Amino acid sequence: MKYFVRSFSATLFLLAIASSSLAEEHLTILHFNDMHGHLENGARIATVVKNIRAENEAKGRHTLVLFGGDLVSGTPVSSRFRGRAEIEFLNEIGLNAMVLGNHDFDYGRKALSDMQAAAKFDIISANVLEKETGKTLEKPYVVLDLAPDLKVAVFGISHPGTPLMTSSESVADLDFENPVKISKKTVKERRKDKKANVLVAPTHEGVQNDVTLAKKVPDIDLIVGGHDHVEKDAYCQRVKEEVLCQTPCNGAVIGKIDLTIDGNKVERLSFGLIGLDGVKEDKHARAILAPYVDDVNREMKEVIGVAVKDYPHWREVGKTTDLGLMLTTAVKNSTGVDIAMLYGSGIRRSLKKGNITRGDIEEILPFDNTIFTLKMSGADIEWIRERMLKKGKSMQFAGITSGDKLEPGKMYTIATDSFLYNGGEGLSVFKKKGKDAKNSGILVRDTVINYIKKEKRI
Repeated sequence: MKYFVRSFSATLFLLAIASSSLAEEHLTILHFNDMHGHLENGARIATVVKNIRAENEAKGRHTLVLFGGDLVSGTPVSSRFRGRAEIEFLNEIGLNAMVLGNHDFDYGRKALSDMQAAAKFDIISANVLEKETGKTLEKPYVVLDLAPDLKVAVFGISHPGTPLMTSSESVADLDFENPVKISKKTVKERRKDKKANVLVAPTHEGVQNDVTLAKKVPDIDLIVGGHDHVEKDAYCQRVKEEVLCQTPCNGAVIGKIDLTIDGNKVERLSFGLIGLDGVKEDKHARAILAPYVDDVNREMKEVIGVAVKDYPHWREVGKTTDLGLMLTTAVKNSTGVDIAMLYGSGIRRSLKKGNITRGDIEEILPFDNTIFTLKMSGADIEWIRERMLKKGKSMQFAGITSGDKLEPGKMYTIATDSFLYNGGEGLSVFKKKGKDAKNSGILVRDTVINYIKKEKRI
């Protein structure tokens, strides 16, 4: 195994007061986040987790495995099976708990309920509440009794901006409360009943929000986060006496944090990333994943056309990328509208020169967004462009360039994706101001696949 390690010692205060005569305990926390359906390394992750757990058991030490949200939505396997394959994988590695990420709502509440029913671990979030009852959608926290002198409280925090980042229908009946407010309440409850002497918070809210949480809620011993898709060198940082960590995305590495708990003190001895290159696949995990992965992978190898050049994509505000233009052109041509617009953050990677496979397009456009057509005034379209520019959000266009100015009173036919039409990023203007809206029922990625098949070379 390859370790990327950065170590330092730090004394952290326990949530509850424990006797100084308690025996010293050792705890390893393994964690990762933002897998987005990428199971390519699943069997290797299983090997790492099982080996470390066995090593710790032999030494009388303890292991906790946590996931920091966004388990699903990003690969053909994920979209085909609506998260079932990912849940089977987490069950196999003996996950203890995962926090809800914004993309874990992408497939709808029925799919989320099915995932929860199949999970042999706890799905948690303290700040996702049902509007009607005020109760949490999932457990706010769990207390894991690892040893007589080691009880770990694990509470989850989801991104408060989730309603702007997933299907609006999936979260219409939910409130996403302020993480700091809810965390203070949760910490107070843990301190009062003294059920746990260590408090760990798996979060899915991004590094900057985690920094704010660490500053304003100093009694959390450790934050293991998600959402930002960080690079390896940004894995962990210390904010005052708290440590917060987030791994890179897509199951590329595993985070490992070693703690020594001695009486009323927690000392973090080391942390590092475990690389998966050269790790042998766990045979049992591979057998579990095979029925989900193998058939879909064969389907994804179908060549649908040829890219005569690289089509790069980056989420730069105010610019349409080469890939963004190709995708929106496919939508524009298929619908015959004046202008096509897609949400830049829904385009997940670039396209390389050479053969284009079905899998390439499914990975570039992994979300199940359909195409809506409607009519809008030039003034309203310009408002959308300015709004997204001010928010720092990427939009991709065909039929209009950044220098074009539309006639305010003229009605234009447009096509967009269901995420934007249904209020994604707070854009209620499509429903409020649009006319003659129609849902084609056709997925954006299927339209692009058919366009490439027809053009053959792009």
